[in-house]
Amino acid sequence: MVMEIACHMFQHKPEKKDMGTSPNDTHGFFKCARSKLLGNPNGFLKDMVEYDKEHIPEKTVKLVNAVFKRPEFSFDAVKNAFEALFGICKWANAMMTYHELLKIVNPKREKVAEMNVMLKEVRGRLKEKMDALREVEERMEKLEATYQEKLAEEAALVAKIEDCSKKLERASKIMDGLAGEKSRW
Repeated sequence: MVMEIACHMFQHKPEKKDMGTSPNDTHGFFKCARSKLLGNPNGFLKDMVEYDKEHIPEKTVKLVNAVFKRPEFSFDAVKNAFEALFGICKWANAMMTYHELLKIVNPKREKVAEMNVMLKEVRGRLKEKMDALREVEERMEKLEATYQEKLAEEAALVAKIEDCSKKLERASKIMDGLAGEKSRW
């Protein structure tokens, strides 16, 4: 049964000539696994490590889960029989669990991608608004500087007017004072 799981995971199908040749392997999966998977143990291990867990076909999931659900299949029995087979079972079970989790996670990943696109658009608009705000602030600074200059000019002119008014008033007093002197002369 473990070799049947391994064959399903790698989508290997037994040949018709191997079916029914062994009482414990009526479907020929052990012979298929021995020739296609176990013939190169390092390659089999490498294939397990590099397995494309993101794109497990639904048919494969159904076939593997069907084997896991058989009444004669037990993880404890596999573990007691042979530790390496138990490792293959754990790996296949982990791939099935991962596949089920992807059904939950993938919609969330898509939502995150949509939100990132929206965020990028909003950030672009925000940058435009920030640039426009910066321009307005620069204009405001220039206008404020001009306003302060004009206030200083106004204060200087008011001071000059007051100074001229005082001088004019003094000149008037002097003229009035001198007008009396004219008649005395």
